[in-house]
Amino acid sequence: MQTEVGVSEKVLFALKHNFLLDFTYNSKWEPKETHRKICPYQLILDEGSLYLYGASNEQKDKPRLFNLSRMHNVVIIKTQRFALPKNFRFHEDFEQGRFGAFQYDEAYEFKIAFYGNARKRVREYVWADDQVLAEDNERDMTTLTFTSSQWIPIHHWLLSFGEGTQPIAPDWFVAAWQESVRGMAARL
Repeated sequence: MQTEVGVSEKVLFALKHNFLLDFTYNSKWEPKETHRKICPYQLILDEGSLYLYGASNEQKDKPRLFNLSRMHNVVIIKTQRFALPKNFRFHEDFEQGRFGAFQYDEAYEFKIAFYGNARKRVREYVWADDQVLAEDNERDMTTLTFTSSQWIPIHHWLLSFGEGTQPIAPDWFVAAWQESVRGMAARL
């Protein structure tokens, strides 16, 4: 999807002045386009897409992300300003991993083995605040254990390592990864 002309400029102006935004939104999770009126808090860049983090103007709904390319008919409501809540920053609410912007409701403890060249890369970064690395040089293996709610981005991340990784826990995640690998192997 391509961002409608002027959406970015309107969002930035509303962010700068704490104005409400009114727009229609075409969510990939909802079958019909919906009307939204929100308090815009922050812009988030994730995997090349720009998202607006904000909450409904009644502040009764939990803040969420809106993909700018899915926002249409954007109108700045210059007659209504709002005060930012105390914890308006995205990462104040979402700290269950560092695998992008999208978080899910339940967090899990992941345990993943890395082999060969993948070991070096996994040691170079902080993937979660509670991460633990364990080295097993005899088996040319580094094990990463951490907590995250971001299982879909983690799944994609592991597949990017090819044969250099293998999930160990949780069991349902191991099964999903194995199914993906079997599907890829079947296409050989």
